[in-house]
Amino acid sequence: MSAAPSSRSVRTRLPAWLGGNDILGHAKYAGIHAVPIDASTLRWSIETIENHEGRTPQLATLDVLKTAGGSDHFNFLSSVDDPSTTHTISPEELFAERDRILACQAQSLTSTVEAADLIVSLIDHDSLSQAVSEVYEQFATLEIDNSILFPELSVEFVSFSPLIVRRLSTARALLRVKGSLRF
Repeated sequence: MSAAPSSRSVRTRLPAWLGGNDILGHAKYAGIHAVPIDASTLRWSIETIENHEGRTPQLATLDVLKTAGGSDHFNFLSSVDDPSTTHTISPEELFAERDRILACQAQSLTSTVEAADLIVSLIDHDSLSQAVSEVYEQFATLEIDNSILFPELSVEFVSFSPLIVRRLSTARALLRVKGSLRF
């Protein structure tokens, strides 16, 4: 038997099939510390690994890519994992469509947002740094009544730990198992 569960743990029944019949393996994959309470009834005490180790979770990070008047760090985006999404639109076609949108309503907030959404949503991974840099410049120079609309504009990139999705999928599976959650 493992060490006693902490006061912040949850006692629950875990289905034997969790993690392909590997409850401990699944718990490790999801960043959950699992302690068996009664193996015959599949009762466990579970808590996040961060809680068990007494540390702050690092489930999200914020990277500043550019601030008004500061140097840019758009090249950081090339170090981000490629989501490997595929589409048939080339970067040249995307930039041409962006230019068409911007030409229809020059210096319009609506057209600038529409063009930015198009580019950032569909650009291939290799062109992302350049695209975000160009989107920043479009917003940084946007004027209304001869005044810069966003004088303190900055670009930040938020990334999330895969543990968030893994823990949510674990919770979703447990909610589907009738009577499995006991607080």
